[in-house]
Amino acid sequence: MDLLERAGVVAQLSTMFAHEIKQPLTNIVNFLSGIRMMIEGGATDAKKLDYALKTATQEAYRAADIVERVRAYGHRERQTYARTDIGKIVKNAVRHAQMGRLAEINLMLRLSGAPLYVMGDALELELVILNLLRNAADAVMPLKARAEIALAVSLRDHAVRVTVTDNGPAISDERFGALGRITRSAKAQGMGFGLAIAQGIAEAHGGHLEFSRVQPTGLSVSLVLPQMS
Repeated sequence: MDLLERAGVVAQLSTMFAHEIKQPLTNIVNFLSGIRMMIEGGATDAKKLDYALKTATQEAYRAADIVERVRAYGHRERQTYARTDIGKIVKNAVRHAQMGRLAEINLMLRLSGAPLYVMGDALELELVILNLLRNAADAVMPLKARAEIALAVSLRDHAVRVTVTDNGPAISDERFGALGRITRSAKAQGMGFGLAIAQGIAEAHGGHLEFSRVQPTGLSVSLVLPQMS
């Protein structure tokens, strides 16, 4: 039973991370293609070439981190949590999200005035926030120019809250009740357990996900984590 449980969790995480790893790999290909075009065109802008090379290198390290996270879960290695600024994690998640579909959507970002710290694994928390942002992007994409997503970081009752709110279509009671549980995905290429895994990561960090409907339409999802002094 222990082996079956481990295999199931790793399979789910592997699928989620495989989905996330597409973005850094795509970015690496795009930046390297750009470098090649600049060189073939006789470009001599050292600053642009340096930026492209540094960014491609950062994305390669990010992809390697994601792979290592799957290996760690496969071997049941204990994760090393560290005190980290949630604002920096949010900024990284937004930066990576805006390299994809989120670039076409109006995103309103509101960070706290002072740094807010949590104890955890920065990459795992970033993947949770990315998951929330991409789910919101999928929901509002049909609205085109009217699509809006808000991401806010706040502190309430000694808990740090990262809240993603969209103005997407209203969802049924059945779908709302299933949020955070493994179900058949409503997306054409959806995994069906993205939010369930995100919920598991949040709980492993001593937190949880909260869901609420927005009037007249839309959804608000909060990643709630204990504040570290």
